[in-house]
Amino acid sequence: MIEGIDERLKDRAWKRESNYIGEDLEGYYIIYSHNRDSTLVTESNWDTLKEMFKDNPRVRILNFNHWLCGWVECFMINGEEMTIEDYNQILDIINRLEDYPLLDESDYSNREFESTLENISSEMHYAISDYDTMKEFDSMEDKEICKKVFDWLWTNDQNQLETVDDTGGFPSKESIVKALLALNLIKESE
Repeated sequence: MIEGIDERLKDRAWKRESNYIGEDLEGYYIIYSHNRDSTLVTESNWDTLKEMFKDNPRVRILNFNHWLCGWVECFMINGEEMTIEDYNQILDIINRLEDYPLLDESDYSNREFESTLENISSEMHYAISDYDTMKEFDSMEDKEICKKVFDWLWTNDQNQLETVDDTGGFPSKESIVKALLALNLIKESE
């Protein structure tokens, strides 16, 4: 057991709730958690930490069902088993997240890009229902079309690609149609 534990880690001590019926985790500390409704930032940090802790047998991933968000998954460590190296690593993570919310900017950026492509794809099929698709559109994979739309918006209307709720950019139907028309992938219905 580490003596003189930092208050920020003490605040992460597991507390048994009156309606909890699972394993007794007295003496454990919650390092980080995510749930079904987590955003891109949280998921990016989760996977970064998963890689960091993969060879540490003292850090456990524990799963809990939750009535509000479906499930919660936590990285936890038993204070009795925690080494000074574990303690320093956990404090470093806490410090880094207090200074900046991302542990891996590149991973987050990739997630944001992929999510934006998914959002373009989901909107695009509704947006083009009143238009005729061109031969090139019909021969392309959906993701390839979405990348072309993304690139066009990046050059011509970047505001459409901004994420406002950490789920990737969600361009309007109108901007997607504008991009597809400019790219000659759709045309006005005859």
